[in-house]
Amino acid sequence: MSDGKVLLQVQGLQKHFPVRQNSFIPGGKRVLVRAVDGVDLRLYEGETLGVVGESGCGKSTTARLLMHLIEPDEGSVVFDGKTVGRDLSLREYRRQVQMVFQDSYSSLNPRLTVLDSIAFGPQVHGVSAGQAKARAEDFMQRVGLDPSRFGERYPHELSGGQRQRVNIARALSLQPRVIILDEAVSALDKSVEAQVINLLMDLKDSLGLTYLFISHDPVPRLSIKQLKVRFQAGARQIHAVNGLDLSLSAGKTLALIGESGSGKSVTLRSILRLHPPRSTLIEGSIRVGDQEVLDLSPTELADFRGAVASMIFQEPLLALDPVYSVGAQIVESMIRHGLCSKADAWKRAVELFERVRIPSPERRVHAYPHEMSGGMRQRAMIALAMSCNPSLLLADEPTTALDATVQIQILLLLRELQAAMNLSIVFVTHDIGAAIEVADEIAVMYAGRIVEQGAAKQMMRSPKHPYTFALLMSRAHGGLTKGERLPAIAGSPPDLARLPQGCAFAERCDRRKEVCLSTQPDIQQRSGQAVRCHFPIESVQEAAKAK
Repeated sequence: MSDGKVLLQVQGLQKHFPVRQNSFIPGGKRVLVRAVDGVDLRLYEGETLGVVGESGCGKSTTARLLMHLIEPDEGSVVFDGKTVGRDLSLREYRRQVQMVFQDSYSSLNPRLTVLDSIAFGPQVHGVSAGQAKARAEDFMQRVGLDPSRFGERYPHELSGGQRQRVNIARALSLQPRVIILDEAVSALDKSVEAQVINLLMDLKDSLGLTYLFISHDPVPRLSIKQLKVRFQAGARQIHAVNGLDLSLSAGKTLALIGESGSGKSVTLRSILRLHPPRSTLIEGSIRVGDQEVLDLSPTELADFRGAVASMIFQEPLLALDPVYSVGAQIVESMIRHGLCSKADAWKRAVELFERVRIPSPERRVHAYPHEMSGGMRQRAMIALAMSCNPSLLLADEPTTALDATVQIQILLLLRELQAAMNLSIVFVTHDIGAAIEVADEIAVMYAGRIVEQGAAKQMMRSPKHPYTFALLMSRAHGGLTKGERLPAIAGSPPDLARLPQGCAFAERCDRRKEVCLSTQPDIQQRSGQAVRCHFPIESVQEAAKAK
């Protein structure tokens, strides 16, 4: 709970709806639906308060009661020390407290252009037409919509994500202090959802806003926006990650796939700030829960690593200390984070070994890393990563060095732990099969950028980016005849110290045109997938024939 100023306080809020028990029988018995039944909450200035719950639990009704779109039966709403409707007029209250609704289409007047829709609110509150238009153009720019391109469009001419940006700009145009977001991203696909959430975070910081965020999903556990990572190597600067956006909810797994050198592991290590600070420049934002990782002090970072976010490294023999037993390393981690006594920590270490299915855990917990097989070391690495109950697990190629049967065991173990502990997992791999096995969503990286992102099964059935398609084609499908060559992607990834002006994949792409060599492609939406390509694949069959 914050120690700051209480901006919005609700006490005893109640709304009961009388309904007929059987609507098909005239004169049927009427009953009360207790939609909201004594809600109390405090919203502190500058914070984001999340209200979560299943459909039908009263979240949206509460939001409408707060805006007095529905009159409460009982209770009070106090804004900045003034009771709404008594000490503060609804007109003034609604200027300072705005709402963004779930359905972006029905929230907009279909007969008004985008510019007129945003300017309408300020004009109602006495702003001149010229000033209202200038304000509308300003907020269109802030939410990433070019007024010259989108200002004269109507709602039906926009995508879902663009319409929601318009609704956000419309709310901002009255310069409110609080914005109530009622399932404002729930109807969007995951890639667009990440963009809108990152936009909301930017606006909160730049405008000093306070949010009440209503959702059936919690606020994202991991949110990365415009991440750029550069390494100084002598006179050369390596552009390893170039404007990456990601969002991951609780209990979900995101797989990052791509060739070696695409920026996958660099991204993961950036989340824990493991890169040497003297030779690394990191820009953008990395939020885990409510913590901005790039702003953490050394002490805060030490508390964050292990307890909030933890990592499974590709090479456990290098990651584990060779002079201490694995159990001793687990015990040290728990004691460092103040979780329990030394005796309890050893008991917990044995329990963790049991959980990751290491045989004879009481004996093996005292083994040194070199005394374990590769699969057992990886299980021990997972036990260490889970020892402080993190909410975010970063798995960097955890199965690459293992044989096929052990790989499957580790993947199944990760899925089991995720379900049991509601973990969020970022799973880095170049093995597409492993990604499909564990991931809810897949993001494909190339030259430090995400070139395609979407639901795992859908992307495997219908890739939209030529690089994703080429990765899928490069897998061995069934048996090969003697002497038959494996399909491969021609050429090599670009030099990250000299990235091309246009699309980084253009030189290797058999679909390229002149614009691909000269201009960076924007993100497009295709069948629920976000794709960064001038000419996305419309049909897998058509792309295969072109090969």
